[in-house]
Amino acid sequence: MNIESLVRALILPSNLIVVLLVVGVAMLMFTRLRRWTGMVFGASILVYVVFGSGPVAFSLLGSLEYRYPKLGSEINNPAISNIVILTGYAEADPLIPSSSELNPASLYRVTEALLIYRQHPSRKIVISGRGEVPLLMQKLMVLMGVPDIALSLDTGAKNTCASAKNLMSLLGETRFFLVTSAGHMPRAVNCFTHEGAKIAPAPTHFLSRKNPLAATYLPSPKHLLLSDLAIAEYVAMFRDKLAGSPSRRKNTYK
Repeated sequence: MNIESLVRALILPSNLIVVLLVVGVAMLMFTRLRRWTGMVFGASILVYVVFGSGPVAFSLLGSLEYRYPKLGSEINNPAISNIVILTGYAEADPLIPSSSELNPASLYRVTEALLIYRQHPSRKIVISGRGEVPLLMQKLMVLMGVPDIALSLDTGAKNTCASAKNLMSLLGETRFFLVTSAGHMPRAVNCFTHEGAKIAPAPTHFLSRKNPLAATYLPSPKHLLLSDLAIAEYVAMFRDKLAGSPSRRKNTYK
């Protein structure tokens, strides 16, 4: 694990809670530090209460998810002939069905792309990611009726911006649908527009509500996970910005 990955991992609320608890337990072993353990344990509880609450989690993630609206009438536009799907996670397992090999993010993305494809079956679908994940998503789409000839893969993209760079030579100046989870869409749009792509965002896999007050106020592991997802996206976007990136440019996806 490099320094960047370590910092990114430690800044996530759930990981920070674990670190604080471990530090607190370690401090109990030293007499001089025991008086501070209450503060450390209290800090871990505070992190959970804040980031595990529904309104905070929905505010953090919702500000990303609702930046781009769901796909509207453009789904019927025959001039947009390509669909790009960014992969989530998947793992091959001969003991389970193909639909269970994909995590929810990948499954939602496949479903959204399939809905777009069904409007005009002449469209081509490109699945971009790394390793076996694009292959497993392709396998499921074939089982769901998409012909092999309509599918192509990019299996060498280690991250979102790498997908954007890899696909520009294939897609060029043509406008295409970009399918990914709603919370990941802002970063994806930044990466692709940075490369000069013309995209029609097709967000899916919404996990929050536009009104953050619609969530329960009591902290829960579910909401803590949503806070983790949101902060991971913010950290990645900040990293891209430091690298000279996408997020410094004005998005011109329309």
